[in-house]
Amino acid sequence: MEDNHSCSDDSGTSEQGMVDSVIQCLDTFKVRVAEFSQPNLAKALGESAEFTDSQEKLLQSIQEFSKYPYINHENFISVVQEATDIRSFRVLFGQRSGSLYDYALMCIDIYFHNFTKPSVVLRTGYGEVNLSLYFSEDGSLSDMWIQDNDLPEIGSEYLERFFYELHSVLFIYGHNYTPKLLAYISDKQTFDQNEETKHNFTDLGEYTEKSIPPEEIAAQQNFLKYACVKYGILEHLKNPLPELAEAITGYFIIYKQNLKMQLEINSVIEGMVVTFNDSTLTYKKNLQTMKLFENNGYNEMQSLLYNEVRRILDDLPSPKEKFSIDYGNTAPVILTEATQNDPQPPESSTMYFQALKELRFSTADFWSEKKHVLLGNITNEGTVNTNRLSKEVKVLSQHLPCEMTGGIFVVMDSERMDLMKALISGTEDTPYTHGLYEFHIACPAEYPKKPPLVSIVTTGNGKVRFNPNLYDDGYVCLSVINTWDGDPSERWNPAHSNILQVLLSIQVLVMDSMIIQKEPEFEHLTEDSWENKLYCNIVRYNNVKYAMLGMLENPPEEFKEIIWRHFSLKRNAIMRTVDKWLEEGKDFLIPNDGDIDYLVMDHNPHTCTLFKSYSYYSMLLEARNDLLKKLDSLPVLGLPKEEFAIIEITEDMAKLGGYYKKMNSFMLVEKELSEAGGYRHHLGMNISSHTKYRSKREIYAKETEYFSQIKCLPNSTIFIVRDSERWDLMKILISGPFGTDYANGLFLFDIACPEDYPDSPPKVFLVTNGRFSVSFHPRLQANGEILGLTWCSGTTLADYFLQIQDIFKQPIWTENIPAHTSIIRYNTLRYAILDMIEHPPNDFKAVVAAHFEMKKRDVLLLAENWIDESTNVEDFKENTEDNLATIEVFTDLGVSAAIESVYSEIVEVIGGVVGEDWSECSDKEEKDVKKPKKNSSVGDKLAYSHSCSDCESSSLDS
Repeated sequence: MEDNHSCSDDSGTSEQGMVDSVIQCLDTFKVRVAEFSQPNLAKALGESAEFTDSQEKLLQSIQEFSKYPYINHENFISVVQEATDIRSFRVLFGQRSGSLYDYALMCIDIYFHNFTKPSVVLRTGYGEVNLSLYFSEDGSLSDMWIQDNDLPEIGSEYLERFFYELHSVLFIYGHNYTPKLLAYISDKQTFDQNEETKHNFTDLGEYTEKSIPPEEIAAQQNFLKYACVKYGILEHLKNPLPELAEAITGYFIIYKQNLKMQLEINSVIEGMVVTFNDSTLTYKKNLQTMKLFENNGYNEMQSLLYNEVRRILDDLPSPKEKFSIDYGNTAPVILTEATQNDPQPPESSTMYFQALKELRFSTADFWSEKKHVLLGNITNEGTVNTNRLSKEVKVLSQHLPCEMTGGIFVVMDSERMDLMKALISGTEDTPYTHGLYEFHIACPAEYPKKPPLVSIVTTGNGKVRFNPNLYDDGYVCLSVINTWDGDPSERWNPAHSNILQVLLSIQVLVMDSMIIQKEPEFEHLTEDSWENKLYCNIVRYNNVKYAMLGMLENPPEEFKEIIWRHFSLKRNAIMRTVDKWLEEGKDFLIPNDGDIDYLVMDHNPHTCTLFKSYSYYSMLLEARNDLLKKLDSLPVLGLPKEEFAIIEITEDMAKLGGYYKKMNSFMLVEKELSEAGGYRHHLGMNISSHTKYRSKREIYAKETEYFSQIKCLPNSTIFIVRDSERWDLMKILISGPFGTDYANGLFLFDIACPEDYPDSPPKVFLVTNGRFSVSFHPRLQANGEILGLTWCSGTTLADYFLQIQDIFKQPIWTENIPAHTSIIRYNTLRYAILDMIEHPPNDFKAVVAAHFEMKKRDVLLLAENWIDESTNVEDFKENTEDNLATIEVFTDLGVSAAIESVYSEIVEVIGGVVGEDWSECSDKEEKDVKKPKKNSSVGDKLAYSHSCSDCESSSLDS
């Protein structure tokens, strides 16, 4: 009995460990020397020139190529050099995915008569079919390819480049029709887009890459789906050349399950008959095979062929038996009606699979509640193809991936089979890893003739574009659903395309580590390029912020149980990954606007602004700490929790951001408070009779040390002004945390300590209250009172201020959320942003100016998102008695229009902040903010509501 080959290592059961094992196995077949069992077909195509001078260089090139990491989990090559002739090569090429030749092996004979024009013959299908448009009828590589590809002078990189170009010819260019190629293979050796050419060859002169006749594309696709399996798979399995037999067998053992799945995806669905137009080039160049199709039927021949391949594959040992490679839960996809006698796919033994397998596919009622973003895009009205969708349901229920390394979960509406929601887990070793991304799917009435509609819902409330193909407005750009003009072979094909294929394409082909390369004109960039690293870090941060933390805080109803189980099981792995990202991002700084690639800034201006203000590291660390707290609140499911501590954001970390550099000097300022007398009125205290103040000066001096707890950090900052003579009198300005409805706003509080301080807590008054008409939170009353603060022995003023700051980070209402959200957002824009810019408190003028100079872009971007999100908000009158002035505006103008009106005023006045050099401002020399005249009806209507401390109509003494 032959010994099994073990290609496993110590990588464990992770996806990366499995991929490494596969590459290690395939690499053993890369370069060998052997006797040829059949003559080299390319040798007869030319006469050999003198070779002595080049022999040593060729041997060197072979050695260098054997070290080159050409083989990966997608591409395969096995080179055999003839033992008796150094010029003679026989090469196997394979590609796992991404073309019409998936999993097929192409055998090439190469003979180096000389090195300016080596002879090349395609052995696979030789004499029977033409599998590549670049090869002539005799199997030889066309002169056109040689003319278009200048090979380097023979040397160490010669074979590497030569084999790379051959691989591209076979699997990338070989099935792409272009005007030049059509002209060439039609025996018109020259083709130029001039008037004479168009006159002589009108059938070709009109061709462009986007206007190739559809019958040509359809004929080639269907032909190759048959011929590649027959000659590129079956013939190799049945009659392998002895010198290639070990590599062929090993390749198909490793990919047997994947290949069986691919066969099912390519199978013609019942009822769809494939025919060929006899005027197409594919028909004319493959007459022998076309006659067989006409006599026996394409569908029938394909079915017989695929069944024969399956039988041979079933007789091969498993990858685990032969190479110790365990793929886990894989099984072929079968688009047939479900029956009780259906064989069940093998179950994985992993804890993740066992915990979530029953949740992979389920049903729920979201159509009747209108909870589907694509409802307005389809009008099916009972015309859905239930027969086809029933088959898809069976496929989805059995074959959705469900592993720690990546899973997909689908919920179908209980009444409408054409409406689905999907939750895709990012795969390992990508910026999306561990995150959960929600997609909505709708099948049109013409399905499957037309592809499904797909929209991504996880967009950070419209602020994040997770990929050039995944837009922040939900648009999904993908060839397989015809939203991108990609290669014709990649577009939707009613015969074999399906919803599972769409979801897997998003998970594997879109959500990988080559992000910026998805954008046209950026394909040439490497994974380690600066532009791709920046995009990856944007995705990493937002993956933690929205696809992890956001999913835990606001889980979609249909996926709640999946989400908590997923994150509970992956808690340890998630924290290890995020901490690794932190370590890698310690020195990552975003460049100035002029140095940021326009594409990255255009796709994610909100995140770029945050990184510039606070640094990527500080932002990711804060999200990491919030995520850890949330993960630790979940029930334990699976492995014990590893120890991960909350990491304090230090001042050194904060210094990485531009916001710190500009704002840190304002954190604690002493000055004579301009409205000290106002405390007598609003805080109910007779400050002038506070005779015990001087005896407690040491206590207040001690408080100064505790203020160091309050740092100029990401998310939200507290600025303190203390009276230079009376340390018991203070004002604080709190910036609204980003990611909340208070983001970017500034909220002013008056603070005064009573005579019996610290036995009694300080008095606090919210000045930013819209002249007693606005309640920003159930704990922040319209009369300025703050509820729910705690004071006990040992509590410091710093502790108290941080309690107030935390109010802005807490969830607000549990009912009528859209209405309350719109009210708070409007109030934030009106009173905490617009009023602050127009009427900055005298004691914080420099702070306000510098804050909005840094925040201008973020303020405007966020306001635009809030306008869009408020378009359909109604029922805002319930439980909103504390905001009657705002309700009145909403009633008169409508919610979206009211928010847009305030936004328009902000656009006018915020320019008065940006551009001024506020770095020179101090408490002794202040600059006035420019105040362009307003002309908004909303601004006039609420002019009386300004609540700034220096506004004459609302001073603290009024």
